[in-house]
Amino acid sequence: MPLNNRGFDIIRLADASAEVCDSFVDLPADPYCPDRCRRFSQYRVSHRAGRWGMEVLPHRPLIQPERFNSYVGGVLRYLEPMKVDVSYYVATVAEQVLLDPEMDWHFDVHQWRTACHAEADSMSVPEGPHQDGHEFGAIVIVSRQNVVGGLTTLYSLTDRSPFFETTLGPSEALIFDDRRMLHFTSNVRASGRDGYRDIFVFNINSWYNRKYGFDFERNSVRQLPGMPP
Repeated sequence: MPLNNRGFDIIRLADASAEVCDSFVDLPADPYCPDRCRRFSQYRVSHRAGRWGMEVLPHRPLIQPERFNSYVGGVLRYLEPMKVDVSYYVATVAEQVLLDPEMDWHFDVHQWRTACHAEADSMSVPEGPHQDGHEFGAIVIVSRQNVVGGLTTLYSLTDRSPFFETTLGPSEALIFDDRRMLHFTSNVRASGRDGYRDIFVFNINSWYNRKYGFDFERNSVRQLPGMPP
């Protein structure tokens, strides 16, 4: 199924296995964002013998150019690599976006838990409505426990007006063309007692347009006063 004429779709996934759910329990704290625990890995994804497969790439820091992330853009973020197998999710998203099987693709995969408390909101997306700077993106909800909030909204690039919003539930995924819109997810709060929201986020690019490696990092690092270009 391709994306719809607005450049997005919502799909239903198989319920997460116990192994996947358990992998969120010991995520290390994200030093770059409050209320979040996180891992991050990058993959080369190829279609061979009738199926999508993935090769984990040598681990490197996460970085986004400053123009795509006003909160921590241009900063090399050193995160621990993922330990859980996400091949089912990668293959399912690749099929749903109708990625060209004749090409290889680059996937950034983020695994994070937002911890939620009843006394205050927990931040879902600190940079506000934004693009990630990739070709496609996907938000995969694994679990929501004792959580309210987390409304995801898509906005027009031209006038920043919202054109779609939903609160994704467990085993749902929003897939979107990142070049055509802004996206944002509102803060979350525990409903009565502490809770959490567990998700995977995918950033997808064709391999020739990959956002990976030393050259991409060097060109994306924030230029500080007195720093050579």
